[in-house]
Amino acid sequence: MEDIISNDEQNGIKFVWNILPSSRADATKIVVPVGFHYNPIIKNENLSLLEYEPLKCRCGSIISPLFNYSTRAKVWECSFCHTRNSFPKAYSEYISDENLPAELFKHNNTVEYKLNIKPASPPIFIFLIDIALDEDELNQLKESIQEIISNLPQDCQIGIITYGRMCNVIELGSTDFPVSYALNGEKSYKSFEIQELLGLLVRNNNSPNGGTFVNINHRPKFIMPVSEVSFFVNSFLDDLQPEGWTKEPETRDANCVGLAINTAVSILEAYGNNECCRIEVFMGGPGTIGEGKIVGTDLKETIRNYIDFEKKNPNTKYYKPACTFYEQLAQRAVNSGIVIDIYSCCLNQVGLYEMKTMASRTGGYIIFTDSFSTMIFKDSFRKIFSLDENGYLKMNFKAKLHFNCTNNYKVSGALGHLFSLKKKSILSSDLVVGEGNTVEWALGGINPSSTYTFFLDCNDQVKDNSRTVIFQLLTTYVAGDRSWRLRVSTISRRMSNPLENQNALNEIGNSFDQEAAAVLIGRLCVDNNFKGEDSKESLKWIDKTLIHLMSKFAKYTKDNPNTFSLTSKFEIFPQFMFYLRRSSFIQSFNESPDESTYYKYLLLAESVQNCTIMIQPLLFEYTADNPNPTPVYLDLNSLRNNCVLLLDTFFHVVVWHGIDVMKWREEGYQNQEGYDNIKQMLDDPQDYAETILSERLPTPRFVSCDAGSGQERLLKCTVNPSSDSKKKHNEEGFFSDDVDLKMFMDSLKKLSVSS
Repeated sequence: MEDIISNDEQNGIKFVWNILPSSRADATKIVVPVGFHYNPIIKNENLSLLEYEPLKCRCGSIISPLFNYSTRAKVWECSFCHTRNSFPKAYSEYISDENLPAELFKHNNTVEYKLNIKPASPPIFIFLIDIALDEDELNQLKESIQEIISNLPQDCQIGIITYGRMCNVIELGSTDFPVSYALNGEKSYKSFEIQELLGLLVRNNNSPNGGTFVNINHRPKFIMPVSEVSFFVNSFLDDLQPEGWTKEPETRDANCVGLAINTAVSILEAYGNNECCRIEVFMGGPGTIGEGKIVGTDLKETIRNYIDFEKKNPNTKYYKPACTFYEQLAQRAVNSGIVIDIYSCCLNQVGLYEMKTMASRTGGYIIFTDSFSTMIFKDSFRKIFSLDENGYLKMNFKAKLHFNCTNNYKVSGALGHLFSLKKKSILSSDLVVGEGNTVEWALGGINPSSTYTFFLDCNDQVKDNSRTVIFQLLTTYVAGDRSWRLRVSTISRRMSNPLENQNALNEIGNSFDQEAAAVLIGRLCVDNNFKGEDSKESLKWIDKTLIHLMSKFAKYTKDNPNTFSLTSKFEIFPQFMFYLRRSSFIQSFNESPDESTYYKYLLLAESVQNCTIMIQPLLFEYTADNPNPTPVYLDLNSLRNNCVLLLDTFFHVVVWHGIDVMKWREEGYQNQEGYDNIKQMLDDPQDYAETILSERLPTPRFVSCDAGSGQERLLKCTVNPSSDSKKKHNEEGFFSDDVDLKMFMDSLKKLSVSS
């Protein structure tokens, strides 16, 4: 079992329960839902890339080492439909037990095929530039866009749209002067209306019904290869100035970002849905006019916050119309294979709370920071458009995932940045979680850290003698080199057997994965929050789940908390829940809807490892006696005078210096002979922080601070408050986010042994 699990983790798979319950009743008893996390295109140095077509069964499954086969009879049997298939001649001529094809190697649970399909066309990028910015911000943005365009492969195609009070579609390649098509930012346009205004759709007056058609041969030059228009685009951007409209006092800048996105989607729809496309939305302020606005231009109107939603006051009047508008755009983007990336670079909110579905359903990025001048934006933007060693973009397009399994189990749904393709089958459970009622999902712009959570439902109606459940996940996508790829992951898990093991619950419990479970619980809470569930309800549900889980799997004497103990399989899980309760995924204190949306968005996007860091951050200690990083408790008591701490929350990297270290640094000991340990203690955390900043996407915010400084709050608000808290639990669960871990555990013990 351990070999199987370690191999699966290498291939991006992590089950919550590595032994599956054999009935729905048992699945209910174990409290935490049955499911797994899957990272489809995780980087794997041992991955076999096969440049030939896969062997497919008539049911659509693909041969794997977990299927039965005979090298003597030259046949293989599908584990899902049990059809016997003959090996084709190319295989049967040489196959033997000593000479197997790569896809049948014992540990090749995951392989990738380079499909014999015509390579995709060069990708299209449309840059949506906010020109309601001030001059300094616009210059910073222009500089970054010019840098990216200069590094793009020359056959990539680009388009430029600027927006403010008007939406301006730029015709590229003009020899004399720039030509733009202006759309009124305050008007609502249908897709065909935009296409007609731009000359992409021409009415056929001879048609009996007055139909329309796309004029393919004479398209305006809105999208052109970089090789042809790079000089023009650079010149255009050099000359681009903030919108020159006179603004009335006490008003916001007019901003029609909704129309700009609608226009970009409409253009790409006219160009056909076979293209690989991304829309890059740069926002320096909220939408204030037209469809999709989140606030009016009058400064007397304040941008909605969480209190406004609680009290249902007039500041939220734009929320539902904006959500509906962006959801419709998201659906159109999914249908056309378009990825939408959003760069929110503003001290104020821009509307991520309403706009998130566009990025989420298409597999796009969201970058959230204060300004286009920050390294968070600039570095993240560079990483998104980085090139591999062969000069291809490190981005993927048009990803889809198909789920298959033996009939012991069904799939209830999935969580993550994906969208259901509504392909229902006998493997689709009636119990729906997240994006359900399907066995296929659109993943859009998938990347190596993209991870999705699948929920499973035991099929009680099947009486199968086999205790093994086999799953197969098929992910097709267009790689950076524009080839079509198919990654196939085939995995198996054993079901518990109550007939052989009288205590099947303990057998399942011994297979528990605490990290996977913590991430699954966190994602469920975030998904419910996005659907409108109150954070208080999430807290109650976490408490209820934790208490019931502990009462099932802890060892204790009834009503005696002193006897409470946990096995190694469960001992860290309560800590995860403690920090999850205090996190931005549950709490919204002093956070805007946009800020908390950004945090929650990434929890639904990243790998299990990264998500566990988000839930329970890492804290490392460096001292003069031991300059090497040492993990320490995420506790207020770890903030000692003679050490340097490095905190990694995934979103922030904080290097903190104790009081004594500050004095040594001010005295210059690090520059004196004989104090190499001091120098190393000061340098190593900075070096490690730089490594994190260079590798992680999005780039985290970096803070270097001293004890007693204002920035120290980032560290203090994250760590366990230790003995400072005096709050107690109530009968239903635990009180607020500042209860310390010891008190939390004491309360948990009391509630668990009495439940």
